[in-house]
Amino acid sequence: MIFGSDNQTGASANVLEMMTVANRGYTQGYGNDQWTKQAIDALKRTFDCELEAYFVSTGTAANTLALSCLVQPWEAILCHHQAHILLDESTAPELFTGGARMVSISNGSGKITAEHFDHYFKNAGRDLPHNPQARALSITQASEVGLVYTPDEVRALSDVCKANGLFVHMDGARFANAVASLGCPPAEFFLKCPKR
Repeated sequence: MIFGSDNQTGASANVLEMMTVANRGYTQGYGNDQWTKQAIDALKRTFDCELEAYFVSTGTAANTLALSCLVQPWEAILCHHQAHILLDESTAPELFTGGARMVSISNGSGKITAEHFDHYFKNAGRDLPHNPQARALSITQASEVGLVYTPDEVRALSDVCKANGLFVHMDGARFANAVASLGCPPAEFFLKCPKR
C-alpha cells in the first residue's frame, strides 16, 4: 500500500468511465453544467445541509483558499505539529493567506486537545501589533499518523474555538478514511451546518 498523496496515482476505472460519459455532448462550463450540479447535490445529501462547493484541482488549493477566507495576513492559524498544512503544503498557506503564521500547539501529542489551547493562550503574546493573534484552528482528519478526531472531540475543540473567537478548518486529507474508521455519517463532524 502506498500512503502518498492521492494525486500520485492514476484515476480509478469508475472515474475514467464517468469522465468519458461527461465528455459526450455539449454543456455550459464554469460550474453551470449538470455534472457540477449533481456533485453539489451529492455533497448536500452527504453532509445533510445546504452548502456551496467550489471545486479546485488539489487539496492544497482547497486548504489554502479556505484558510485565506478565514484569516488576515497578520493573524495566526493554530495546528498540530505534524499538520498536513504545516509539513506537506510547503509555503502555500502563507502565500494564499498573505502571510498568516502557522503555529503548532500540540506539544508532541497525537491530537490537539482543549489543554493545548489553555497552554497556548496562557503563553501567547497579546501585544498588538507585535504578536500575531490566533484566528483559526486547522485539524487534519485523519491525521498524518492515522489518528482520527471523533465527532465529540471535534465538538470540544469547536467549543473552545468559539469561546476564543477562532474559526475551525478541517483539512480533509483522509476524511473518507476517518468516516469509515468511525462508522458515522460525515455530517456528524460539522456542527453549525443549517439543515435543508
